Amino acid sequence: MYEKKTIPDYFLNKAIDKLKEKENGQFYCRIYYGMGCFWFVKKVMNGEYQSFFLHSDNHGQYSEELNHIPLLENFLDGYIEYDVQE
Repeated sequence: MYEKKTIPDYFLNKAIDKLKEKENGQFYCRIYYGMGCFWFVKKVMNGEYQSFFLHSDNHGQYSEELNHIPLLENFLDGYIEYDVQE
């Protein structure tokens, strides 16, 4: 199973600032968190945002039980990546 994490304000604010540039459409951004880990942030209805944390150990390389890629794909379904990498 996976644990619930809270995105640090710095990374959330960085994502929100970039996603505000996209007024229409379903967009998400991917922010590198270090050591192969990423935060994915998407803009949802009413100006709210949701985030998903993908740890570098949860890409399915060890077992299906630790594979969070299907969860990520479900989270991002229908969204378009907006590149915010600097």
